[in-house]
Amino acid sequence: MKPIKLGLIHPGDASDSFNVSFRSGLISMLEHYPNITLYERSTLHDTPTAIAHANELAKLDVDIVILNHLDQRAGYTLVKPLTLRKIPVISVEVEFPMTYYLGVDNELSGRFAAKEAANWIHDHWNQKLDKVLVGLDQRVTSTHRQRIDTALNTLRQWVQYHQDQVLYIDTRMNTEVAYKNTYPVLERWHNAHKILMIAIGDTIARGMMDAARDLNRQDDVII
Repeated sequence: MKPIKLGLIHPGDASDSFNVSFRSGLISMLEHYPNITLYERSTLHDTPTAIAHANELAKLDVDIVILNHLDQRAGYTLVKPLTLRKIPVISVEVEFPMTYYLGVDNELSGRFAAKEAANWIHDHWNQKLDKVLVGLDQRVTSTHRQRIDTALNTLRQWVQYHQDQVLYIDTRMNTEVAYKNTYPVLERWHNAHKILMIAIGDTIARGMMDAARDLNRQDDVII
């Protein structure tokens, strides 16, 4: 078989279960294809580093690149060195321009999450909410936001709440940051006892839920 040079740009964050499982699955798969040589580059979520890696892989003239990066604000700048050389790029989970997107259906995921939340709120909180806390990463401008917006809009079909009951916090897709930014909000919301927390993935959910537990408020929240 023809030799193939595969580039991989990824966070290399051992605390992010999605990235860890994605990388391990890819490495396991490549064991069956000795003709594929992997050029792996880690970014630790730093965009200038990701751009430098993209330039390096372009100069190495790899055949294809898998891009797993959060900062959509980098946009075309990040993939430009590769696309100029007509190297195809697959963007994973977070979509970038001029790439082939591989990720979940964000609208379908949002509707599914909203239905599950609505059923629980109906059974336990009599279809009432006091507050909604949303953990975002401000570097992701569309992909995750589409999922969350769909969840919030769909939830409104079954549970009545107002936009001024919703607060967005930045989590940097990091458990510790999610904890740090959730804790003071739950302290301020001491009179709220029906709080829906929304997060992208278990890395963020864990930090937000740990903050609730440490405040002994686990009975006041669902996530």
